[in-house]
Amino acid sequence: MPERLRIETIDEVFFPAPLRDAQGRIIPAPPSAQRKYIDFKNAWLLAHPRTPNEEPMVSLGPTTKDGKEGYSVRKEIIYRPLPKS
Repeated sequence: MPERLRIETIDEVFFPAPLRDAQGRIIPAPPSAQRKYIDFKNAWLLAHPRTPNEEPMVSLGPTTKDGKEGYSVRKEIIYRPLPKS
């Protein structure tokens, strides 16, 4: 069976917030979540070492946690399978 990509979440910060307004339109992430995203990118992501099979990334997206809607900012690493030699 071929190896596949694997994503590991290193750290996650949840920001409770509504995801849609009364008309069903998506509400952008709150400023606090946007600031954390920028902080993770500028601090952790830029300093994180890269290897041939690891790709660090920072993500910001809607989610539900413990029954509450909101946005999560995550530090993640994508693990790619190493080429067979």
